[in-house]
Amino acid sequence: MRFLFKLVDYILAVFMGVASVWLVSLVVGSGWNMFIAMFVGMFLGMLAVFPALLFSCGVTTAFHVLPVGMLITMFTGMIAGMAIAMGALSTSQLYPLAIFIAATVQLAIDRYDMKLKGEVPLGRT
Repeated sequence: MRFLFKLVDYILAVFMGVASVWLVSLVVGSGWNMFIAMFVGMFLGMLAVFPALLFSCGVTTAFHVLPVGMLITMFTGMIAGMAIAMGALSTSQLYPLAIFIAATVQLAIDRYDMKLKGEVPLGRT
């Protein structure tokens, strides 16, 4: 059962990263100032957390979604906003980057949680 919770965490992380890139690509254009595009990207990225939270309410708690989601969407939104404004990367190149960032942040949070709490037993005695 713990494996399924972790799988849902990673699926939600990837969804939030890709959704933030998608939202930023809808609004930010290549003529934008990079500084403004960074903040708009961060704001739009953080908006992508709430559909993921609503989607996951029946499976996991908000505590498992919100802290990780804010980190993922803030980073991917800022990077996507600046990259689109600069014209350095296309949207199709930003999606794999968002997946990588989402999985890396989720893994880092999981490792940190394991270091704080230790290995959680599966309920067997």
